[in-house]
Amino acid sequence: MNKIRVNNLNKEEIEKFVGFPLVREIESDCAWQVGKAPPVISYMINGQKAKSGNWIIKDGDGFVVKPSN
Repeated sequence: MNKIRVNNLNKEEIEKFVGFPLVREIESDCAWQVGKAPPVISYMINGQKAKSGNWIIKDGDGFVVKPSN
């Protein structure tokens, strides 16, 4: 497998894929703050922000974060 998709529920799976622990960041989101939507969660991977729906792709010795489309 050379890519994995972020879905906010697979942090441990992503950590196994990239080989290092991730820090989960909950971004300020008005809809979440008033209880109308789930929070926007992101992870930093090689200086790139990975959010739900993004792909993390192995690129040589590193990783690239790509949008879902």
